[in-house]
Formats: sequence, C-alpha cells, structure tokens
Amino acid sequence: YILKKYAEDTNANKSPFFIYLPFQAVHAPLQAPQNVIDSFYNVTIFDRPRAIKAAMMRVLDDTIGAIVDAIKTKYDLWD
Repeated sequence: YILKKYAEDTNANKSPFFIYLPFQAVHAPLQAPQNVIDSFYNVTIFDRPRAIKAAMMRVLDDTIGAIVDAIKTKYDLWD
C-alpha cells in the first residue's frame, strides 16, 4: 500500500522522476483488506481463496489508478 500513499502525497515534486512498480500481487501470501474481500465473497464469488485473489486484484487496480491520477493531476506529467 506504500505506492498508494506515494500517489496521495500532497508535496508534489515537479521534477522528472522514474517510477518502477514491482507489484507482487497476486502472489502468496493471499492478503487483502477484509472489506474488499467481503465485497466479493458470497456476493459474486463463493470460493474464499478466489474471493481473496479478486480482492487483491481490486486493490492492485485501485492503486494503479491512484498513481495514474496523481501523474495526470498532481504532477502534470501525463504528456
């Protein structure tokens, strides 16, 4: 979740930067915030390990979205 914190940083530095995102989701250990797991388990997915993997992908997708939004808005570097 550190990358999401970076994307939410309000002290935007306007100088060029390099970002390397070595995401380890979806790998063991299977962990995700419980509220995200609950949004899948017994709602659309009835197998708990699959629900956890879906939650991990949701968190990964949300984090990438936050980083892209930060690049577009806070850092004005999307060109």
